[in-house]
Amino acid sequence: LSDLSPTFGRSPSELSRIVSYLVGDLKDRYAEILKWDVDRLTPQLLKQFCGAIHDAGSPLLSVFGFIDGTDRRISRPTHHQRKYYSGRKRQHCLKYQGVVSPDGIIIHLAGPFLGPDHDLSIFRKSGLNELLALHAFGPAHEPYQVYGDPAYLPGNGHLAGPWKLVHLSDAQQEFNSRNSAVRVSIEWAWEKPATLFAFLNYYRNLRVELSPVGLYYSIGILLTNAHTCLYGSQTGERFGLTPPTLEEYLKTE
Repeated sequence: LSDLSPTFGRSPSELSRIVSYLVGDLKDRYAEILKWDVDRLTPQLLKQFCGAIHDAGSPLLSVFGFIDGTDRRISRPTHHQRKYYSGRKRQHCLKYQGVVSPDGIIIHLAGPFLGPDHDLSIFRKSGLNELLALHAFGPAHEPYQVYGDPAYLPGNGHLAGPWKLVHLSDAQQEFNSRNSAVRVSIEWAWEKPATLFAFLNYYRNLRVELSPVGLYYSIGILLTNAHTCLYGSQTGERFGLTPPTLEEYLKTE
């Protein structure tokens, strides 16, 4: 912020307060869009997503998105270090859960969660299971699913995942391989926020005791989705889908 101080004629502390206010305001305004956009994610649109994923090579006809989690490293806090420490990653971090649709939009984001939380715990806390039970259906009320790691299973019938057995049949191996290949294309969407906003990677500046670090990544996702609306994405190109317009996504029409 010290580099921006001469440009805006404000002290670094003033700029910090402005940024904190802005990210808080954006989160309040668009929290429901980040959680689940009921108005846009209609049964007809979910059906279109299912068709695009199947046409791209998935053997499944009922999967409209892919669920995953991401760990965002932060600077080691002065206090409550265990609260943020992930033993698996061996770092202090905040965790998020999201669902990516084949048009390149992250249609669900939950978090931040604490470093020790594991995927299933985050899934249960996120409320996504309840959202899927309410909204993950097609035009004929056929149940749709999101695809993810076995850590998320079992769910309420709206979660699908790979076969995890000691000995897989040829058909099961092919099932896993085809879904894995499609999922790789979806995961491009998770790389985009840090590419657009390099600040999100500078973990030494992400100090939870000094600034609303937990909001930064959420707003990074919101702005990344906005960028996708304007300029498209690798994911959307791979699946042959166009994202919503910025006006449709932000509901400014």
